[in-house]
Amino acid sequence: MYVGIDIGGTKTLLACLDDQGVITQQQRFPTPKEYSTFLEKLAEGLKTFPRQGFKAGGVGVPGHIDQARGVSLGSAHVTWADVPLKADCEKIFNCPFVIDNDANLAGLNQP
Repeated sequence: MYVGIDIGGTKTLLACLDDQGVITQQQRFPTPKEYSTFLEKLAEGLKTFPRQGFKAGGVGVPGHIDQARGVSLGSAHVTWADVPLKADCEKIFNCPFVIDNDANLAGLNQP
């Protein structure tokens, strides 16, 4: 089981995926303006998933990313700046995470 998070300026999509990459459950919520509220929403979303033993996760966020530190540096759409998104997701979901710009991750799914 894997977890994927797509953060947008207006909504966030949280999804569970099986070993074949098929979404088995998802939850959508408005992207909060405050980063601490966003983390609370992620933790609440996790509680709604029946299985929680994730192997890994990925999070796409608009704007610039500091890959070395796993930090979202902010954008015009999501105003959080210099937040430790990777580490916080790993703590909430108890699995390793990757973080990247949402457009880069969308490109991975193209033929």
